[in-house]
Amino acid sequence: MLKIKEEYNLYQILSKQNLLDQEIRSVKAGMHTLIYDNYSKLIAVSEVLSKIKLNYGKIEEDKNLLECKMGFIENLSSNISKNLPSSENKQLELMKSKENKYQQSESLKGIIEESRDIIWYIQGKLRTKLDCCIYSIEEIALTLNLILDLGEEKEQALQDFLLIVKDNLSNILLRIEGDCLEDSGDCKTSTDFKITFCSDSSYRFSKRSLTISLRSYFAYALDRLYRECYECSICIPDSTLSQKSSEVILNICSDRCGYHFGKMKCDFLQYVHCLEEKLSGERPFLDEALSWLNIVVKDVCINTFNSLCNFLKPEYKYSRNAHFRKQFCYVLAREGIFVSFFWYLNDTILKHFSTSKPKEETVLCMCTLLTKYILELHKTTVCSFSTWWTNKCRHQKLTLR
Repeated sequence: MLKIKEEYNLYQILSKQNLLDQEIRSVKAGMHTLIYDNYSKLIAVSEVLSKIKLNYGKIEEDKNLLECKMGFIENLSSNISKNLPSSENKQLELMKSKENKYQQSESLKGIIEESRDIIWYIQGKLRTKLDCCIYSIEEIALTLNLILDLGEEKEQALQDFLLIVKDNLSNILLRIEGDCLEDSGDCKTSTDFKITFCSDSSYRFSKRSLTISLRSYFAYALDRLYRECYECSICIPDSTLSQKSSEVILNICSDRCGYHFGKMKCDFLQYVHCLEEKLSGERPFLDEALSWLNIVVKDVCINTFNSLCNFLKPEYKYSRNAHFRKQFCYVLAREGIFVSFFWYLNDTILKHFSTSKPKEETVLCMCTLLTKYILELHKTTVCSFSTWWTNKCRHQKLTLR
């Protein structure tokens, strides 16, 4: 204090005292505030504790009630578990007995029979719709899918559809034949070896020309049939319609090749009759007749070849199939027509001469002529014609590619 008195004057000492008094008062006020806050919190805690004490009894009661209910539920579930299998078996047996009884009832049998009749009626209507020459891919796919949804076997339904399309194709071609063919004079359409679908429009060998040819119409109809079947096979997965359609096309072409083979024989027989008249003259010239016979055979083969070429064009979808080209060119055309025709020249034609009973001199001349022609065929003509036919086939293949 003495040091303070010496260093500070009276005014400074009083200022210091006032500052200390203010700090003391502020600390005292803060302590009072803290005490009041702690007291109010203590009161709030005491109130919460009193409320907890009041609610604790109710919580105990709820707990006991919940334990009782849980015990009741456990007992009930155990009783259900014990009694459920026996009651379930009883219910199943009761349902089976009711079902058997209902199935044996006359009303259910009548409903089943009526349902079958309705299904058969609808299937017949759908088949009739297919038979109405609908060529929309969406309609064909929708109709076939409806038939399959009604329980029809897939293979049988597709086979029936092919037969329907086949009949429609036959009717269309017959209608084209009736509308487009024009007969002139005494030239008549060849009805020999006529197949089910439509006869070829080619006439018997004559110098008169045909007004219109149905070969392109026929090949176009085959291509349309193949395309419709191919597009239907895309719309209907897991079907063998594409393979069956190829078989149908080859079957039709096989019939046509048989028709052309028969027509070649008919045309050649007409030449033979002309040859008999020439050889029955006063001065038969074998060399001239041999040359004329060679030209005749080539003309017959070339006419048939040109007719068959209508089936092999790049714009036809079925002719771009490798299996079809192989079967058609080598099996149907080469073996079935041309090779068979030359065998016919070698064997069958002599039987015709022996049964025709012309003059003895004519028979001798014709046998000599045919023998000489067959020998020349074996030496030169067959080789040159085979080379020519092979080149033509290769040209057709290159064109298709």
